Amino acid sequence: MANEDIISTLVNGISSDLPSAAKYELEKSIRGVSNQLEAAKMNRTSNIILGSKGQKSSDTTTISKHTRMDAEVYTNLSEMINGKGNATGGFDTLLDSLYAKNKKGYAIIKDYELMPILIPQINRVLMFLVNECLSPDIQNDQTFTIKFLSDNDFDRVQQDIDQIKKEMKLDTMLRDVYMNRYKLGREYYVLVDYNRTFDHMIEMLSQKKLNEATAGMSDMDFLESEYRVLTETLNEASCNVRITALADPTANPNFRGTQYEMDNVDIMESVVYLQFDHMNIVIERSPICKYVQAAHAELLHEAYSNYSTSYMLNRMACTGSLNEAVVDTSKLETLVSNLKKKKLQRCTIDRLDPAKVFRLRIGGKTVGYFHTTDINAGTSMTVNFAQALKDQLLKSRATNLSAATANAEEIISKNLAEMIINKFDPNIGINRVEDIDLLHDYIRQNEIYRGNKRITFYYADEIYDMSRSDDSILINAVFFTKLYATLLLNNIMTKVLRGRGRQIHTVQMGVSPNTQRYVQNAMASLTMPENNLGTLHGSFEQILNPFNAASDIVIPSEDGTERFITTDYIPGQDVDMDNDFLRSLLNAIVSSFGLDSAVIDATNGNLQFARTLSMESLQICNSVRNEQQDLYDSWSAMCLDILSIMGTEATKNAVAQGKVEISFFEPKSLVLQNTIDDLNNAKTYAEAFADIIPEFNADGSETKRSKFIYRLVKEKTNLDWGMIEDILKDVRIDTLDDELEDEIRKIIQEYKENVKETMYGDQNGDGITTSEDYELSDEEQELMNSEDEEL
Repeated sequence: MANEDIISTLVNGISSDLPSAAKYELEKSIRGVSNQLEAAKMNRTSNIILGSKGQKSSDTTTISKHTRMDAEVYTNLSEMINGKGNATGGFDTLLDSLYAKNKKGYAIIKDYELMPILIPQINRVLMFLVNECLSPDIQNDQTFTIKFLSDNDFDRVQQDIDQIKKEMKLDTMLRDVYMNRYKLGREYYVLVDYNRTFDHMIEMLSQKKLNEATAGMSDMDFLESEYRVLTETLNEASCNVRITALADPTANPNFRGTQYEMDNVDIMESVVYLQFDHMNIVIERSPICKYVQAAHAELLHEAYSNYSTSYMLNRMACTGSLNEAVVDTSKLETLVSNLKKKKLQRCTIDRLDPAKVFRLRIGGKTVGYFHTTDINAGTSMTVNFAQALKDQLLKSRATNLSAATANAEEIISKNLAEMIINKFDPNIGINRVEDIDLLHDYIRQNEIYRGNKRITFYYADEIYDMSRSDDSILINAVFFTKLYATLLLNNIMTKVLRGRGRQIHTVQMGVSPNTQRYVQNAMASLTMPENNLGTLHGSFEQILNPFNAASDIVIPSEDGTERFITTDYIPGQDVDMDNDFLRSLLNAIVSSFGLDSAVIDATNGNLQFARTLSMESLQICNSVRNEQQDLYDSWSAMCLDILSIMGTEATKNAVAQGKVEISFFEPKSLVLQNTIDDLNNAKTYAEAFADIIPEFNADGSETKRSKFIYRLVKEKTNLDWGMIEDILKDVRIDTLDDELEDEIRKIIQEYKENVKETMYGDQNGDGITTSEDYELSDEEQELMNSEDEEL
């Protein structure tokens, strides 16, 4: 009401010389400006910013300026950072959304990859932690051990185990596993057994010969046709996208083609129908197809190895000819048979990119994993898709093309999620899939909607999930890392681009033609850049070239003392590259890892010489042990399966009987030292009680007193006394064995001392034998003369 009074006073207070029609138009304009200002205060429209003079609406789909918000207008910090006009919750909304994205989003994995590159201290911390898990006390030359626990044929089996471990490079692989676990939080591996795959291929090819319809097909074509039942192809997809668009001005009957009338077009909500074909999204229900293709490549590799130089020279030396037939690479069965004769036992370990793996959970149970790979055929379809989407949105006159594109991709991803699940198994249904929003994010981040993708399903027991239970260690450092990287890069670029001082050259005009040429050359030399960032991409010689290109400037003088060019100097911008704020941010990043302050000391180079992190902090000892326990089950299962595939029969039997043990190197130095302190404290505590008990102070009570102290120390310490007592029993048994051995040795010695040795035939015991000593008695002579009895 107050506004109405103000408007009336303004209009009616104008001179009466102004025509009524003019007053009407003026009042109309003032009211329009007033409405736009009110709407701007409420953050409901941006017409005043966009320059619109008015807004007409006769269609029910027209967006009212009193009900819609423009995504391009920001009224607080949260909207500006989040980039969404409807996010008005403040800065805490930013942190909540950032944490949710880090916890579930696939895009954040790319950030995890870049963070150690942008900030070397992060990579250094990760290396420290990995080294602690592999060798906490620096007492080993391996990353883990595999031991055969039987004395029966120990050398042969242990040698086979060590050979397999070396061939598969498991020590190096474990280092990569720890690094990826810490950095990405997720880690997945697949073990391909070529033996089983070869046997399966032989069975399939044998069935091919028995069938007349398939006998003439090539081997790979036959296998692909057999596995076609396991694949489904998704080629078409469509969706409706609701966007904010400009209404067609030609549909306005008052449109006369002037710029004024163009500013009066309506902003309307429009529905765009998007349809795409030839997407070529292949969905495989089993990885057996991939395994067969990999086995085929392995077979070809083995076949073509016959053309190696060493093989050719050896065959020439043995046969004297190179005309021996080479394995026929067109016959898979022939290749397989030759490999089986060689008794090659091979498998391969494939690492799946965590950003391309989605865990399918239904009813609280993990059913399996989807893994996405690119199909090279028809890669131009990706460009066609993006161009088609852009063209359709442009034709729809979208007011914000980037926002409309992101909205379209989100809607397409949701539709594709349902189509992929239905193609995989129509009985599941999209509503039964848990973490459905994560599936949408997975499809969007891997750009499955662009087509030419292969989605392979691995069942739960086919994948070795070595992910961390607590996700990536960098999960809480993303926000601080982005702030730190922004400030650091800004300081670096400022130092490089603005750190050098600048000169201001004042040029005197009106010089004579003879001197003008020199002045122009001087001006060109002064304005020529001495260096540019492009030299950083070249060699070090190119970096030094600008320093060799400096030359003096010569300007002749005319009559008088006036200078043609005068120079003033402006110093460069000084930037502190190591200020307190940057250091506090770096400490906040390292502290967000949830580790002890010893990590910060190690990052800053303050760690005590010749000591590891686990020897410096008990908290890090516990975290390293927890990390090892978290990984142990999946890692040991994979290693045992590798031994079962590649090992000899003795090794396979040892694995089947549970006689192979896999162990990590635990942090023990600091733990042992703390255990000693704990025992000493408990012993002092027990002795204090024993000193005040009267019966322990009497003569002959030492044994009873010692047992009391032992029982009380055992009660007051957190030690595995069962293990200690088992060792004590073994020691007692060993002690009895030693005592028995000593007793036997003593008896033998006494026997030797009480027995006198004499020579055979020395009847007198004087040590001298004569012919009389060897004379036989009558009975002995009679026995000598008697005949032998027949048997």
